[in-house]
Amino acid sequence: MDLRSNESDRDSQPQEDPLALLRHAIDRGDLSAANDVLMRSWLVLLEGDRPAQMRQLLESVPARSLARHPLLMLVLGICYYAVPERRAKSWQYLGLATAAAQTKRARADPAERIMLLTAESVALRLAGQVSLANAAARSALRLLSTTGIEDIERIGHLPSVLTQLGRTLHEAGNVRDAVTAFQRGLAEAVPGADDGFGSLAMLAAIPAIDGDVAAAAQRIDQARSPVWEAAASTHGGGYVGLHLRLAEAIVALERFDADTAHGHLATIAADLSTLEGWWRVSYAEALHALVRGEPAAGLAQLDERIRLRAHEPGGRKDVQRVAPVRATLQLALGYVDLAEVTLRAEATAKSSTTQIAAARVALARGRLHAALNELRLLHLEAQAPREQAEALAIEAAVLLRLPALPRLRPTIDRLAALLRSTDLQLPLGLLPHADFARVRSALLERGYEPAAAVHSLLGDVVPLVLTPRERALLEALSEPGATRGSIAEAMHVSLNTVKTQLRLLYRKLGVSTREEALAVAWERHVFQEEDDDLSDLDDDELRA
Repeated sequence: MDLRSNESDRDSQPQEDPLALLRHAIDRGDLSAANDVLMRSWLVLLEGDRPAQMRQLLESVPARSLARHPLLMLVLGICYYAVPERRAKSWQYLGLATAAAQTKRARADPAERIMLLTAESVALRLAGQVSLANAAARSALRLLSTTGIEDIERIGHLPSVLTQLGRTLHEAGNVRDAVTAFQRGLAEAVPGADDGFGSLAMLAAIPAIDGDVAAAAQRIDQARSPVWEAAASTHGGGYVGLHLRLAEAIVALERFDADTAHGHLATIAADLSTLEGWWRVSYAEALHALVRGEPAAGLAQLDERIRLRAHEPGGRKDVQRVAPVRATLQLALGYVDLAEVTLRAEATAKSSTTQIAAARVALARGRLHAALNELRLLHLEAQAPREQAEALAIEAAVLLRLPALPRLRPTIDRLAALLRSTDLQLPLGLLPHADFARVRSALLERGYEPAAAVHSLLGDVVPLVLTPRERALLEALSEPGATRGSIAEAMHVSLNTVKTQLRLLYRKLGVSTREEALAVAWERHVFQEEDDDLSDLDDDELRA
């Protein structure tokens, strides 16, 4: 039953409050009317403290009855998601509701099908099934493009529906369709209206995350204009406006303004122990810790977040997403070996950010060949500006450590042009100190001057230079069952000579025991071949 079909009921109900309408419909057992309220009041009922109240209302309805109205069950599952102790129940309801929604869609009218697909895409997204969520969101967008205006008018707050579809598409990595959804959501909204603010916030966040700082700054200015002032004040720190704060923080960090970035991050009121997409906020927090010069605190915070969220559906993928920035924090602390282990253990899928982080670790070790090999696996033109700039900065650093090659100048010119067009600065800061200085000088020679505040956020890994005799001593020490006597015999020296040489070696390594000496040797790759085989730098491909 449609609420609008019964004049006496409608006149007796408080029209201005969707929650009151929902309560009235549920109290009289009219779940069709409750479903219609949700269709028309999607945004209002999922904001503030209303989800908790709506959860109490929907909990009073038997699950069997809810199953006949999957939109109600989907919304109940979404409400449960925000409560940590109810998270398991959330996934149960979302799964049941998704199956019911798929069954009901075939006989639903176009408006309800759009809402079912939208809610289904949100449910699947929360459950970590982003591929299925992406398919549902794309179906909803296609249906929206072919549905008549009269049917679409049944959907209340259409801009907020488009925002949710866009978030699903963005989470699935479908950036192009996500931007299309956000742009339409903004176009459908009355300028300054609350239901368009979410799309505007996402249109600021996407270029900030991808590295087009100039474009992000323009969207931020739009969101902070007088037209949107009221919506920004209402939603700026909550779920709807979270991505605007995220964009503002990232833009500030690109300017190496840690204090301003901290102010924006501090206003995010969402609970990161329950927030979907927590890894994006964690990424910004990690960058903030680096710029602030507190990588240890940043690493501790990130590791705690991982501990809380890794067990959830889709949690392993989110942990993999933060592995590159986690490795960078470890690298800033001098934990080079640990950074390498993190990338190998957590970032099992070879994403572009993983490959760039691995190249950065190899550069810090001085393994230039390995760094170039990681970068060669990238299809650079297909990457976002941030990945392109980070890869080019590392490549420039590698080439500047080598004898002059024809490839160096085009790499520097390409990096300068990209930094100039996007206003990116952090890719330079994510180079070790000595490499940063060399790349900055090369950029200055080509007419590009980085901002004065930009500096290296990573220390240099001091090379461990051992004499052939010291290397031989370490190798002998690594043999199973080795003793000072057996080492003296193998090296054809006296026992006292071995004792003296071991004492001097331990002092050089900064250790006091055999176990510590071997640990340092493995950490600094003493037992590996030196990375001096760079003959492939003469290849035609590299000279291009």
